Amino acid sequence: MAFAAAVSFMGLGLVDPIVPAIAKNLHASPSQVELLFTSYFAVTGISMLVSSAVASRIGTKRTLLAGLVLIIAFSAAAGASSSVGAIVGLRAGWGLGNALFIATSLSVIIGSASGGVVGAVVLCEAALGLGISVGALLGGELGGISWRGPFFGVAVLMTIAFVAINVFLRRTPPPPKSERVSIAEPLRALRHRALRGSGLTAVFYNFGFFTLLAYTVVDGARADEQLRGDLLIRGTNDRTAQSPSLTSQPGSTTSRRNGGGRRLPRSCDGQAAQAISACRTAARVCRLPP
Repeated sequence: MAFAAAVSFMGLGLVDPIVPAIAKNLHASPSQVELLFTSYFAVTGISMLVSSAVASRIGTKRTLLAGLVLIIAFSAAAGASSSVGAIVGLRAGWGLGNALFIATSLSVIIGSASGGVVGAVVLCEAALGLGISVGALLGGELGGISWRGPFFGVAVLMTIAFVAINVFLRRTPPPPKSERVSIAEPLRALRHRALRGSGLTAVFYNFGFFTLLAYTVVDGARADEQLRGDLLIRGTNDRTAQSPSLTSQPGSTTSRRNGGGRRLPRSCDGQAAQAISACRTAARVCRLPP
């Protein structure tokens, strides 16, 4: 059960490493690729409000399996998609399955863990941390092959989790009607001051964390492309400046032309040489061709 929870949490960090690849291959804008996070987390958060009501009507095992089926279907479909809009919509369906699974898995872990409530919570938090960290690594490795790889990888892992839960988890019949949870029950729980404060803290924390996480990936990829472009242009200028055919005749007021065709005064030769040397050093550090 903890393994399945960890695999489910992998979806939180899976898309991060392949955001630049998705943006490049599907010609998506930064706002479009960040919708991959927004649709997933928005649907996950809203769906968790009704997941307890669903579990109290069809049973915890069926709720877990239903969530896994949704994750498998939507993640595989996202891997086969060819537009960022389709992936955004499929990520929303993925978030629905994730909400049904995560919210229910904690209650199952608490009921089956031998260490009691404290041990179960620790186990669930360990699955959360392991899933996010391994998800980012897995996304990077599979994304090096293709940006579609991480999506299909999650589908395969969740299929294994589906089989494991179906085989090893005992069937849990739905509780009687008198014990069914109302859809409004999670909202009524906010009357408790401690729970309300903890919930608001979690909202602000996750808002800031995932905003920074998503923006850093997109902005970092954009800065990397700009750096590569600058180094390429300056390297072209270096080769052009060293070309004898573009060297000015004796007595001319200019000495070289840069890659854009503009003449550079001789007084700038020293500064240009320093800039070219710095670019070469940066190119060696970045392992780019000079």
